[in-house]
Amino acid sequence: MAQGSTASVLRRKTARPREAEGARPSRPSPASALADAIRRVAEQALSLAAVPAEPQLRRATPDEIVEGLPEHAFLGLLAGPAGGTGLVCLDPGALSAIIEMRTIGRVTSRPPLPRRPTRTDAAMTADVIDAMLAAFEAPLAATEDARWASGWRFQSFLPEPRPVPVMLEEAPHRVIEVDLSFGAAGKPGRLLLALPAAGRAVPLPDPEPEPGAAQGAAAAAWRRAVGEAVEGAEASLGTVLGRVRLALADLAALAPGDRIAFPLAALGAVLLTGPGGVPVATGRLGQSGGLRAVRIGLTEAPAAKPAALGEIVPAGTLGGAAPMPPPAAQGGENAHRPPPAAADPPDAALAGIGGGIDLPG
Repeated sequence: MAQGSTASVLRRKTARPREAEGARPSRPSPASALADAIRRVAEQALSLAAVPAEPQLRRATPDEIVEGLPEHAFLGLLAGPAGGTGLVCLDPGALSAIIEMRTIGRVTSRPPLPRRPTRTDAAMTADVIDAMLAAFEAPLAATEDARWASGWRFQSFLPEPRPVPVMLEEAPHRVIEVDLSFGAAGKPGRLLLALPAAGRAVPLPDPEPEPGAAQGAAAAAWRRAVGEAVEGAEASLGTVLGRVRLALADLAALAPGDRIAFPLAALGAVLLTGPGGVPVATGRLGQSGGLRAVRIGLTEAPAAKPAALGEIVPAGTLGGAAPMPPPAAQGGENAHRPPPAAADPPDAALAGIGGGIDLPG
């Protein structure tokens, strides 16, 4: 039974690459390509989450396009192949989300103020529109839709909608509208893209598959599947501020109230360890939001050196600390008690057994 189960698992793992071998990747529709382009550009260019609803594709004349434009919308004239013109429209909610991210770094839940867009809005929005148009045309470059969907970039700002029928060609246009939700606040917005239906661009030819491309795609799919399974696993991360080597008898004699002195340099050389105590990075001890925190420094931690008897070893340097005073006789009342306050090194941070670390003020 176990042998049959193993064979079944292997069949499932090998079947997927074989199925993908002869299949071409599916191409998105223009509407879904625009929705995906908005989402990716908002995340990459603005660090803004934009969640698109199901986009709508229709045909309309320039007059019909103007009739459906929202009040106080941002209008951008687009330049395309062979002198063609197109239109992009951001409703007040979409424009507000972009401006808020560019000015205060977050999207608020407040509704946008009723105002006319300005050339300042255009200056802060044009590069986002161009990036969106480039991301929109890329997956359509080798399809027939590339004739009307590719080659468009932002040209100028239109302060009002009245010139739109004059600026656009007197011909049917393909209009894509996408409802959007921006940021954690879920601010609603809408984007409209209108391009001439009779495109003038030339689609790119389909690239010829390279020899071994199917095997390479299958191997890449396998790596992605393994990566998704492994990267979701959890791993423990340890933080080492310093290390001391003691005799077992001295360790057994430690009691609450005893103190071990760490040099101040240990705060700037915290060692981060992975599973099995393997060093993975170094950092510096500090605070964040009222909590203890470690700022990651080097990506590769230096190899650990063995600590000498009775020596404080700060993490990261592992060997650069001064030795502690020699311990008292085993079992004595004052074993491992610190010397008088006057003899304490001024740069020492004190760690109480069971009491954490006292950072210098």
